[in-house]
Amino acid sequence: MSQTMTTETFLKHYTLDRRGTHSVKWDALQQRFNTTDVIPLWVADMDFKVPETVITALEARIKQGAFGYSLISPTYHQTFIDWLTRHHGYTPKKGWLRFTSGTITTLFWILQAFTKPKDAVMMLSPVYFPFFSTPQDTDRTPICSELQRDNTGRYYIDFDDVEQKMKDHQVKVFILCNPHNPVSRLWSEEELTRLFTLCEQYQVLIVSDEIHQDFHFGTFTPALKVANGRFKESIITMTSASKTFNLASLPVAHIIMPNKAHRQTFDNYVKTIDHTQLSVLNLVAAETAYQTGDVWLTGLLATIQSNYELLKRELLSKAPNIGFTPLEATYLAWLDFNAYIKPDELDAFLIKECRVGVNTSTNFAPASPGFGRFNLAAHPDTIKEAAKRIIQGLKQRNLI
Repeated sequence: MSQTMTTETFLKHYTLDRRGTHSVKWDALQQRFNTTDVIPLWVADMDFKVPETVITALEARIKQGAFGYSLISPTYHQTFIDWLTRHHGYTPKKGWLRFTSGTITTLFWILQAFTKPKDAVMMLSPVYFPFFSTPQDTDRTPICSELQRDNTGRYYIDFDDVEQKMKDHQVKVFILCNPHNPVSRLWSEEELTRLFTLCEQYQVLIVSDEIHQDFHFGTFTPALKVANGRFKESIITMTSASKTFNLASLPVAHIIMPNKAHRQTFDNYVKTIDHTQLSVLNLVAAETAYQTGDVWLTGLLATIQSNYELLKRELLSKAPNIGFTPLEATYLAWLDFNAYIKPDELDAFLIKECRVGVNTSTNFAPASPGFGRFNLAAHPDTIKEAAKRIIQGLKQRNLI
């Protein structure tokens, strides 16, 4: 990539005060935390504007004035494919693609289409809670293999446990979070090859949620690239521009299915429940972001990295026993407070005493006690103030 944007430039042009805009992150604090007096570092969206080009494209489409039935742009498929080629080094075929209104909606549809009630659906935990609740809500059986953690705070897969549970529960679907939320892991090709080999051996369908794929600070390996595509017939990949470009309320999810039989099964199910069109504004926003958002993304990634280092530096200077999971991917920092705060007191400590609103262990499945997930997609002043409040809270408890 020939052009980049600095953190300073990004913050100058794209920092946004979202209060009073019906923002879930900022305006739903009373519902979420029973108070409005917290810094919100919880739900995974950003305090930054989308690229200016996206705003301009939306304005132009709105001025056109008609919002009747609309076709998907003839260039949309190729624009999305070009983004994957440019950023992630693989090029799916146009015929493999399906579009939906969101990745979690898609996950519901996949489980309904490819499994039956009581079937076992496996995931690595701790994990984004809808991965666990979606099988529950569809009367499937969620099975978790708990990630292990080394002395650096980095997580890894217990392959023996994965295999044993695949055998014991006759697992039908493996939901992979790639990169992994909340523990910020970039799964290596070696790890994915070993995992997919087990799925192949036990005839498990792989659903790879790669919505955080553009937030990586190392080497991201898409599921469909593993072992030169050896496992592609067993993989369904889900992605979206919504996380990358802060378009969560203008969602378009992209489903990549190389297997023809999978596409037919999926299509046959969807036609029984959904005949709606995607919003034309959603499609305009996503396509424009993929066409023009490369440089904007470099500024965002630089800001996230800088905020991670800022949070780490501020907290560890006074509370050196807070555990930081290395930030390999996502814009979410996963912090271990067990050295200072009892797990059952962490919510009260952070929310009531420190006035910092984050997602703690209870928001992930299953709980990994004593951890908090911090959203780094914010202005550095917000991150610094959150760290200051946490240090003050620890001092008030005479813990540092």
